[in-house]
Parts: sequence; structure tokens; C-alpha cells
Amino acid sequence: MQSSCSNLDFDAIKNSFLFYKTVTSQYKDPQVLRSVRDLIPVDVLEGEYLVPSLLKWFVGFMTWTPNQIFCNNCNADDDSKNLMQVKVQAGNSWRIRKTEIHTCSKCGAEKIIPRYSDALKIAETRCGRCGEWSILFAAILNSVNVKSRIAYDYLDHCWNEVLVDGKWLHTDSTFQYPHSFDNPHYYERNWKKQYVYIIGFSQNDIEDVTERYTEQLDTVLSRRQGLGNYGNLNLGSISDLQDLYKHVPSLYNV
Repeated sequence: MQSSCSNLDFDAIKNSFLFYKTVTSQYKDPQVLRSVRDLIPVDVLEGEYLVPSLLKWFVGFMTWTPNQIFCNNCNADDDSKNLMQVKVQAGNSWRIRKTEIHTCSKCGAEKIIPRYSDALKIAETRCGRCGEWSILFAAILNSVNVKSRIAYDYLDHCWNEVLVDGKWLHTDSTFQYPHSFDNPHYYERNWKKQYVYIIGFSQNDIEDVTERYTEQLDTVLSRRQGLGNYGNLNLGSISDLQDLYKHVPSLYNV
């Protein structure tokens, strides 16, 4: 679990902007929204409280991909756990941002795990980590007219936020309900997160949402001051970053 943003710089920020600008463009595509809405069971849609109902359903719909993969061939022979070694290849489009190749040093078996960013492909495979879960869940929420965006902590985790009665609420589909809903301080309290930024990403804008997730705002702002400048861009200024985001292109449908 990564707890501090020691490698946060201009390139990391700009790459995240390009990624999320493209990913969130899917939520304006009627075909994507129709397709993911069709996945939702009728009884879930008819639940008294829609977002909690969707969270309870979705955590069973998806399968978590562990970070550490053990060899099924070797483990089938004895009780030992043989950890596979992983090599990561960069993806050739935004739809597959990277591919993990897990290899067993004992028997040579391979397990290939594509890391998809395409909501429809994630819906087809129904597996992934927080990136895949948050991408698809945002599409599902938007498909039922619940405005949603992705929040990223620039450490190792992302989740969703939903707009309820004019207020953005924390929503993490990788957790079991009720911990998955409106539980913003969980990461800092339990995972000892040391934030610099948490940014909420929509297609056309970003928002600094860090204050909602920290009980140590002064410390966070102090860390942020250490980001410095990149040319005329102040990396510690959310208004500068918002201006940068406006000029970042979306690669959707390219």
C-alpha cells in the first residue's frame, strides 16, 4: 500500500489528466450508457435507495484481481504457494493501458492480465482492481442518471463520487456496503495515507476534493508546497491544474 506521493511531478500529473480525460469521455457516449444499464438487474433498479442498491449488487458482479498471483499449476501439486513474477508492458491504446505478464519461475506457466480502461470491455471481463471497478461503476451510475466522477489520490487508489442532493459523496465500489458509501476518512485512518492531492475527474473539469478525505489538511497543504513549478505552471495551485486540464485532449474514439 503506497502511503506517500514521493514521485508526484508534472509528467505524472499530465499523464493522469490525459488518462482520466479520455476515460470520462465514455460517460457521454449513449451506446456505452445503454450497454452498461442493461447489466443492472430490475430489482436493483427498483430498490428504495438506488446508490446503496447498486453498490451491494456491483461488489458481487465484479471479481477482484489480486496484486500477487500464485501459480495454479504448482500449487495444485502441493501446499506451497509459488508467487509468480510479473513484467509489465505498456499498452498500445487508451483501451488497454498496460498488460501484466505473470510467470512462474518453477514451471514456466504464464498468466496474462490486460488492464482495461474501456468500460464495455471491463463489463465483459467483470474483473480488475480499483481502476477497472471505478471506471465501470461510474459508467453504471451515469447510465441511471446518477451523476458520478472518479477520484484519484495520486498514491495507489481511485474510487467514485456521486452527486446526491447537490453534494458529492464518497463511493468506493470495491468495499462492502455500508463501508463503501460516504466513508471518506477510511483511507487516511486505516491505510495511513499521506495525501498531496485527491482530484475528482469529470470529462470537462477537475476539482480538488482533498479536504473531504483528510483530517490533516494543514499537513497536506504543506506537502503540496513542495511540488514546485514546471515552467509557469505552479503544481501546487489547483487553478493552474484546472487550466492545464482544459487543454488536455481526450483520446476517446481515436
